[in-house]
Amino acid sequence: MAKQQNNKEQKQQVAQQKYMELQMVNNQVKELQKQIQALENQVGEVDNILNNLDELKEIKVGSEILVPVANGIFLKAELKDSNNMKVNVGSNTVVVKTIDETKKLLGDQSIEISEVHDQLVAQLKKIMAHAERTEEELKGMVQELQQ
Repeated sequence: MAKQQNNKEQKQQVAQQKYMELQMVNNQVKELQKQIQALENQVGEVDNILNNLDELKEIKVGSEILVPVANGIFLKAELKDSNNMKVNVGSNTVVVKTIDETKKLLGDQSIEISEVHDQLVAQLKKIMAHAERTEEELKGMVQELQQ
Protein backbone atom coordinates (compact mmCIF):
# COMPACT_ATOMS: atom_id res chain seq x y z
CA MET A 1 0.00 0.00 0.00
CA ALA A 2 2.82 2.41 0.88
CA LYS A 3 4.47 1.54 -2.43
CA GLN A 4 1.29 2.51 -4.35
CA GLN A 5 1.07 5.81 -2.46
CA ASN A 6 4.74 6.59 -3.20
CA ASN A 7 4.22 5.76 -6.90
CA LYS A 8 1.16 8.05 -7.04
CA GLU A 9 3.13 10.89 -5.41
CA GLN A 10 5.90 10.45 -7.99
CA LYS A 11 3.34 10.60 -10.81
CA GLN A 12 1.85 13.75 -9.29
CA GLN A 13 5.29 15.37 -9.16
CA VAL A 14 5.96 14.45 -12.82
CA ALA A 15 2.53 15.86 -13.74
CA GLN A 16 3.34 19.10 -11.88
CA GLN A 17 6.65 19.36 -13.75
CA LYS A 18 4.85 18.85 -17.07
CA TYR A 19 2.33 21.53 -16.10
CA MET A 20 5.13 24.00 -15.28
CA GLU A 21 6.85 23.10 -18.56
CA LEU A 22 3.61 23.76 -20.40
CA GLN A 23 3.28 27.16 -18.70
CA MET A 24 6.84 28.09 -19.73
CA VAL A 25 6.19 26.99 -23.30
CA ASN A 26 2.98 29.04 -23.40
CA ASN A 27 4.96 32.09 -22.23
CA GLN A 28 7.49 31.48 -25.02
CA VAL A 29 4.65 31.25 -27.54
CA LYS A 30 3.20 34.58 -26.38
CA GLU A 31 6.61 36.28 -26.57
CA LEU A 32 7.29 34.94 -30.06
CA GLN A 33 3.84 36.07 -31.19
CA LYS A 34 4.64 39.60 -29.96
CA GLN A 35 7.96 39.59 -31.82
CA ILE A 36 6.31 38.31 -35.00
CA GLN A 37 3.65 41.03 -34.79
CA ALA A 38 6.33 43.69 -34.29
CA LEU A 39 8.17 42.45 -37.40
CA GLU A 40 4.94 42.47 -39.40
CA ASN A 41 4.39 46.07 -38.30
CA GLN A 42 7.92 46.99 -39.41
CA VAL A 43 7.35 45.47 -42.85
CA GLY A 44 4.10 47.46 -43.09
CA GLU A 45 5.94 50.67 -42.17
CA VAL A 46 8.64 50.02 -44.77
CA ASP A 47 5.98 49.37 -47.42
CA ASN A 48 4.27 52.63 -46.46
CA ILE A 49 7.57 54.54 -46.75
CA LEU A 50 8.23 52.98 -50.17
CA ASN A 51 4.80 54.17 -51.34
CA ASN A 52 5.49 57.64 -49.96
CA LEU A 53 8.80 57.78 -51.83
CA ASP A 54 7.01 56.90 -55.08
CA GLU A 55 4.54 59.72 -54.45
CA LEU A 56 7.37 62.12 -53.60
CA LYS A 57 8.93 61.54 -57.02
CA GLU A 58 5.79 63.02 -58.60
CA ILE A 59 5.83 66.26 -56.61
CA LYS A 60 7.34 69.26 -58.39
CA VAL A 61 10.22 71.21 -56.87
CA GLY A 62 8.85 74.39 -55.27
CA SER A 63 5.57 72.75 -54.25
CA GLU A 64 4.25 73.31 -50.75
CA ILE A 65 4.17 70.07 -48.74
CA LEU A 66 3.34 68.97 -45.21
CA VAL A 67 6.29 67.47 -43.34
CA PRO A 68 5.56 65.27 -40.32
CA VAL A 69 7.21 66.52 -37.13
CA ALA A 70 5.62 64.00 -34.78
CA ASN A 71 2.61 61.74 -34.81
CA GLY A 72 -0.24 63.94 -36.09
CA ILE A 73 1.85 67.14 -36.15
CA PHE A 74 2.89 68.63 -39.50
CA LEU A 75 4.85 71.61 -40.75
CA LYS A 76 4.29 73.40 -44.06
CA ALA A 77 7.45 73.42 -46.17
CA GLU A 78 8.56 74.10 -49.71
CA LEU A 79 10.15 71.20 -51.58
CA LYS A 80 13.64 72.19 -52.72
CA ASP A 81 14.85 68.82 -54.02
CA SER A 82 12.57 65.92 -54.90
CA ASN A 83 15.21 63.32 -55.68
CA ASN A 84 17.92 63.41 -53.01
CA MET A 85 17.24 62.13 -49.51
CA LYS A 86 19.35 62.42 -46.38
CA VAL A 87 19.41 58.92 -44.92
CA ASN A 88 20.68 57.87 -41.50
CA VAL A 89 22.76 54.74 -42.16
CA GLY A 90 23.67 54.15 -38.51
CA SER A 91 26.23 55.41 -36.00
CA ASN A 92 24.81 58.93 -36.39
CA THR A 93 25.99 58.96 -40.00
CA VAL A 94 23.77 60.66 -42.58
CA VAL A 95 24.43 60.23 -46.30
CA VAL A 96 22.72 61.62 -49.39
CA LYS A 97 20.91 59.01 -51.47
CA THR A 98 18.55 59.26 -54.40
CA ILE A 99 14.98 58.08 -53.98
CA ASP A 100 15.83 54.92 -55.94
CA GLU A 101 18.88 54.23 -53.75
CA THR A 102 16.76 54.81 -50.67
CA LYS A 103 14.08 52.45 -51.97
CA LYS A 104 16.75 49.78 -52.60
CA LEU A 105 18.05 50.23 -49.05
CA LEU A 106 14.52 49.92 -47.64
CA GLY A 107 13.80 46.93 -49.87
CA ASP A 108 16.90 45.18 -48.52
CA GLN A 109 15.79 45.96 -44.96
CA SER A 110 12.34 44.58 -45.72
CA ILE A 111 13.88 41.33 -47.01
CA GLU A 112 15.99 41.01 -43.85
CA ILE A 113 12.97 41.63 -41.65
CA SER A 114 10.96 39.05 -43.60
CA GLU A 115 13.71 36.47 -43.19
CA VAL A 116 13.77 37.00 -39.42
CA HIS A 117 9.96 36.84 -39.42
CA ASP A 118 10.03 33.50 -41.25
CA GLN A 119 12.60 32.13 -38.79
CA LEU A 120 10.44 33.16 -35.83
CA VAL A 121 7.34 31.63 -37.41
CA ALA A 122 9.21 28.34 -37.91
CA GLN A 123 10.42 28.48 -34.30
CA LEU A 124 6.87 29.23 -33.14
CA LYS A 125 5.54 26.19 -35.00
CA LYS A 126 8.13 23.94 -33.33
CA ILE A 127 7.33 25.32 -29.89
CA MET A 128 3.58 24.96 -30.45
CA ALA A 129 4.06 21.33 -31.55
CA HIS A 130 6.07 20.74 -28.39
CA ALA A 131 3.32 22.39 -26.34
CA GLU A 132 0.69 20.13 -27.90
CA ARG A 133 2.74 17.01 -27.12
CA THR A 134 3.32 18.18 -23.56
CA GLU A 135 -0.37 18.95 -23.11
CA GLU A 136 -1.33 15.46 -24.34
CA GLU A 137 1.19 13.88 -21.97
CA LEU A 138 -0.19 15.93 -19.11
CA LYS A 139 -3.79 14.95 -19.94
CA GLY A 140 -2.77 11.30 -19.94
CA MET A 141 -1.06 11.69 -16.57
CA VAL A 142 -4.05 13.44 -15.03
CA GLN A 143 -6.42 10.74 -16.30
CA GLU A 144 -4.12 8.06 -14.91
CA LEU A 145 -4.00 9.78 -11.53
CA GLN A 146 -7.78 10.07 -11.39
CA GLN A 147 -8.21 6.30 -11.75
